[in-house]
Amino acid sequence: MRLRKFLQSPEFIVILTPFILLAPVLFGKAMFWGTPVLQFHPWHVAAWETLKSGHLPLWNPLSGMGAPLLANYQSALFYPPNWVYFLLGAIGGEAAMAWGMGFLVAAHLALAGVGMVRLTRALGLGPVAQTISGLAFGLSGYLVSRSQFLSINVAVPWLPWILWAGYLLVVESNPKAVITNPLKQTQPFAAGSNPASDTSNLLKRVRDAVRFNALWLSDTGFNRWMALTFFLTMLLLAGHAQTAWYTLLLTGIWLMFWTFQFDPRPSAFIRVLSHFALAGLGAVALSAVQLIPTAELLSQSQRAGGADYDFVMVYSFWAWRLIGLVAPGFFGSPATGDYWGYANYWEDAIYVGLLPFLLAVRAVGRGMRKGEAGRGNWELGIGNDELRITNYGLLVRFLLGVVIFSFLLALGGNTPIFPFLYRYVPTFDLFQAPTRWTLWLVFALALLAGIGAETWQRPVGQRARGGVLRGIVIAAAILIAALAAGWVIPGIEPSFVRATALAGGLGMVAGVFSLFVPKAEGNATVFGWLVAFDLILANWGLLPGISLDLYKEDSGNAARVGEGRLYITPRDDYDLNFDRYMRFDTFHTDFTHFRATLLPNLNLLENLPSANNYDPLRPARYVHWMDELKSAMVLREVKMLEMMGVTAIQLYVPETDSGVEFWAFPSKPRVQWVPCVWPAADGENAWDLLFEHPPKLAREYVIVEGYETNAQYVCGEVDAANIQILEESANEIRLQVDNLSSGWVVIADTWYPGWTAEVNGEAAQVYRANYLFRAVQVPAGGGE
Repeated sequence: MRLRKFLQSPEFIVILTPFILLAPVLFGKAMFWGTPVLQFHPWHVAAWETLKSGHLPLWNPLSGMGAPLLANYQSALFYPPNWVYFLLGAIGGEAAMAWGMGFLVAAHLALAGVGMVRLTRALGLGPVAQTISGLAFGLSGYLVSRSQFLSINVAVPWLPWILWAGYLLVVESNPKAVITNPLKQTQPFAAGSNPASDTSNLLKRVRDAVRFNALWLSDTGFNRWMALTFFLTMLLLAGHAQTAWYTLLLTGIWLMFWTFQFDPRPSAFIRVLSHFALAGLGAVALSAVQLIPTAELLSQSQRAGGADYDFVMVYSFWAWRLIGLVAPGFFGSPATGDYWGYANYWEDAIYVGLLPFLLAVRAVGRGMRKGEAGRGNWELGIGNDELRITNYGLLVRFLLGVVIFSFLLALGGNTPIFPFLYRYVPTFDLFQAPTRWTLWLVFALALLAGIGAETWQRPVGQRARGGVLRGIVIAAAILIAALAAGWVIPGIEPSFVRATALAGGLGMVAGVFSLFVPKAEGNATVFGWLVAFDLILANWGLLPGISLDLYKEDSGNAARVGEGRLYITPRDDYDLNFDRYMRFDTFHTDFTHFRATLLPNLNLLENLPSANNYDPLRPARYVHWMDELKSAMVLREVKMLEMMGVTAIQLYVPETDSGVEFWAFPSKPRVQWVPCVWPAADGENAWDLLFEHPPKLAREYVIVEGYETNAQYVCGEVDAANIQILEESANEIRLQVDNLSSGWVVIADTWYPGWTAEVNGEAAQVYRANYLFRAVQVPAGGGE
């Protein structure tokens, strides 16, 4: 009986449909396009290999001459669902971990949909509304197309859960406001009745309110606080700061809106804000194990002082993509191999389904009418010790405001609004891609769709049926016109024809459905499958899969590179990456030899050190070094590559199978002995001494910051020493140094706080060397 009830529930279809969408990936394939193969999977593999060796995955020694791994926020190693990767790694190795990406993506799309179901249920909406809202959000273009960014995929689903818990917390912490229990679905008043005169129903609700508010005095409110704390913790651990910040902002606005509806007194706002603040503090405490190292990395990174204007404004919403609300493939799609719109497809993807969008428009139209309440919209509350009646009209207006506000922000550099905020309002200079503000828009449209569906039923009366018939005729005309245009207009874009015709066809189906389905309330599953079909069709192919062989077979190129560190120039990197493989117009390129390219961070899968790094947060000095290398003259470029320990340069050669060839580069050893030290006051001084005004000294020297001496430079008596690497792991390197006089061991690895050194059991300082690298002073006699 319980199984049958579940199969008929909104949760069933909302959970099932993401797995249908991901079915081509889940059966013997793995996600790969973009960041899954170039960032997330290599991070997970590196962490798993480090854990297997008995160490914590604190450091990634193979990317960017060494970089933090655990502190890398988007790696999200403390996010509990990501531990599935390690379980799969123990069972089936790297290929099983790669397969797990598709499974977790589908699971989080389902999680997003179920969160919307719970939220709409708490707001008093029925099964049809719950189903439509859940699908519209969980399978929206925003979530599906961005699921290749695994950190976004795991962060966004917590938005409706947090708003759900926040709403209940407002309700249950407000003993003067609540009359209905949002956890219990109550029968709506009959259409046309006067709730205020329905004494028996009114008294029943008052009695329910008394019992319900008594629960707040016991443990219910505490449970809701715990739920909110848990959801906030999961959001903070999910690993996408931009999504987390947008979610927290919307949550604060959401809580203020509902508090104002229930009890607009200042004491109520203070009470709700204190609950939210306590939940937030609890979440920060629980996620501190991730947030503290990430904060340290941020303070050392290229974004410590905010991101530059051009970086932030990349991917401002292209206004023409508003057409995507009804015809998502109007400008083509990389799934069909013909995307030709501005920038990439996924950043401006906002489709929530044609029927949900039309229902959202319907909700706005009804909600904006003066005095409109609508069937099932009655809620009772107490304000200033008297009963009052509210409806969804205010919620509709609030959500419409969210849509407009988020769209204006998403336009980014296309209007003066976002540039002004970037310059004068904190946090607007922290994140790339203003178009990601459309998260609010998509959420609001999905909830509006549920509100519109609440009063959607078979039209009764000639006027209502006539309106639906006119809609069907208009949709049919659009379908016919699109097909005719494709036939008679030479050179018209096929995507125009395909997308417009599909929108017309879906509009016809929705209209016919509403004419002949007897009653929406009794057909939640039927209406759900109509919306699910639309969204699956629109998103099909946006999450491509590849054979697991990509994650099983070693390319063999690591052996060709040999010992030492690999480097690829930014120009070759861009051409190889975006012109050859990760093209924005299509997913259908030949990836047979992709692993052999050794693009960052594919080098992690081959256990090969690379000077390049795709991490979103990188030490600021490393970024400056690589930027200078990009434009350096030949002599400086050679000097910098030698200091980096580069022994092979990767070249883009289109004629080869993989697109790459390797050129051996004669370099200095990664670990070397230097007899002399030249002190520098700070990083600027170190850079000047290194490249602009290098000291004239006959012997080899290292420029070190923080070394205190009264001399201009200090040298040991003997230049030579023998250094042997005894043992190396991700977090540690043991050296045997045989030296007759004092000097310095210089390691061509990126300096970072937290590294410590011991010389013969005695603590020693790890200095910044040659602006970017590490050095340790070793006294005469050597040792370990």
